[in-house]
Amino acid sequence: MPKARTAGVPFLIPTDRPPARELLFAHIRTTFGTLAGFYGFNAMHVAPLLEASTLSPLAKAGLLEEVSPVTAKTKTGEDFILRPSTVLLILAAYGPYKMNDLPHPLKVSCGGEVFSLGTGVEGRLKTTSEEGIVMIGEEGPIAEAEIVQVLWRALQEFGASAERVRMEVSATGCTQCRAGFRSSFNAHFRTRLARLCTACKRRFKKNPTQILTCTEEKCAALSATAPSILDFLCEPCKKHLRGFLEFLDEIGISYFLDAKYFREGSWYHQLIFRIVTNDAEISLPEAEGVADGMVADAPTDVPTVAPTGSAVTRLRGMVLAEGGRVSKAGELLVGRRLDAVAGVLNPENIERARHAWKLPDPEPPVPHIFLAQLGEYAKRKSMNIFELLRREGIPVRESLGRDSLKSQLTVAAKIGARMALILGQKEAIDGTVIVREVESGIQETVPQEKLIDLLRRYLKKNGE
Repeated sequence: MPKARTAGVPFLIPTDRPPARELLFAHIRTTFGTLAGFYGFNAMHVAPLLEASTLSPLAKAGLLEEVSPVTAKTKTGEDFILRPSTVLLILAAYGPYKMNDLPHPLKVSCGGEVFSLGTGVEGRLKTTSEEGIVMIGEEGPIAEAEIVQVLWRALQEFGASAERVRMEVSATGCTQCRAGFRSSFNAHFRTRLARLCTACKRRFKKNPTQILTCTEEKCAALSATAPSILDFLCEPCKKHLRGFLEFLDEIGISYFLDAKYFREGSWYHQLIFRIVTNDAEISLPEAEGVADGMVADAPTDVPTVAPTGSAVTRLRGMVLAEGGRVSKAGELLVGRRLDAVAGVLNPENIERARHAWKLPDPEPPVPHIFLAQLGEYAKRKSMNIFELLRREGIPVRESLGRDSLKSQLTVAAKIGARMALILGQKEAIDGTVIVREVESGIQETVPQEKLIDLLRRYLKKNGE
């Protein structure tokens, strides 16, 4: 585990999202949650903090090397960790909440902020969002296929298409597969070490398979002739991969089988996949900032951003969704065999991709009815009318803090309201309300008991 960090560590990405931006993230959460729910994934909340010892089995096994978890210590000496993944916390909760007693395969959805330390010298705290799903208790490739089905269909809802994104599939194999692969892979590069770039020479000592991601011409040429993990898969792993690909063919999802896509030190293993932007380059405003690891094929210890000198930043394909088997992590956390598959969406990258595709952000629904009042007595009575409209399911906006009727009607016009309900002193006493068309100014006075029927007829007439 990394050393504890004290308060004041700068964030790489701000966690605050103003209302206009949060609207898109809420749309992503709601759309994904609805889709996942249709496929039987039930939502579960996982806490942002947990005891550091909970994930120590993963750290000892090297499954947290791909990220740098954020740990800290309380004043009383307890060690805790900020969740590096909602998926891992679902697996960690399996035993304590006796999920084994539930019908299997168990399907759970989760989401929220996840935290890690950046890879730069400063080690800045990085926070991102994720929306994930986990299936526990299914050992066949149907589990991966269903996870991918949900992720792929969700991305389509957010504007992705076969032309805009691509599905990449690979395998890391089981322990038996990787032993033979590593031996052959290391031997290949050991005799060619002098021809590698400086960064890859460092990678060879720490994590040799990262050489596969290097874009230096000489390193890429050596990687092209390197042994492939696909050639070392045992028969069960081959069968699993083949079955998964057949499922993808059946549901009409095109894919690229990419042996260079290899993850070490990750809780995803055996069979892995990701969905990335298909654009070779994407232009984004520089001010948006870029998170470590948002680029699919960039090594974690080299910059992923190359300034162009103008007001844009060039990025390679961004990871919009990823996943794979998490059985090993589950086994370490639960203490026994646990067949599990997980997949997550990256809302921040989805937002960036939509921006690059020039897709409009969702806009808040505009209630076409505005409630205005004039006078203190009418203002008090307006609260009851507003609550009545809420109970009847009729959307309405108001600005009850304003005293001027003119200023209230100006607000109604600005938000696009078509009808204003005006309650003055006389109307409040008489039990009536003035119904006024905002654009034409045509109005009529109706009894308050008939107001709901009138509004429903109006909404039905206008298809709302």
